[in-house]
Amino acid sequence: MIGIDLSRQMIKIARRKAKGDNNIKFKVANAANLPFDDGSIDFIISTGSLHHWKNPINVFNECYRVLKRNKEAWIYDGCPNAVKEERNKIRAEHGLLGYQVAVKIVELHGFFKREYNSKIRFIIDQTKFENNYKMELNNVWMKITLKK
Repeated sequence: MIGIDLSRQMIKIARRKAKGDNNIKFKVANAANLPFDDGSIDFIISTGSLHHWKNPINVFNECYRVLKRNKEAWIYDGCPNAVKEERNKIRAEHGLLGYQVAVKIVELHGFFKREYNSKIRFIIDQTKFENNYKMELNNVWMKITLKK
């Protein structure tokens, strides 16, 4: 497994948390310019970063480039609508304060359903994944499954 992040500090934290696990490596890298050969990656997962991508078309196309044929990328980002729909479940698990924090975090780190269905679809339709993806709510996350 290889984890990447633009932030040296986040890589440092990840290395510390994974200490002792020799199956995980970390690299400072930009998702818009992945340091991997064409068709060399079995699976990509990204959690909570899509809303930060300056040029998402480039990132999606880089994912396509490095994925092996018939493999997938799973891109997760927050969806405030989902948090509100799941409020009773979240409140039961985490209390009112936990729910309020979750709502605020997801509002700042993600997109509303209407944005996924318009803006994000429009972006993906301009990439090499154009007809090979689906979006589905998964708890408080929008899961975008991209298949090469």
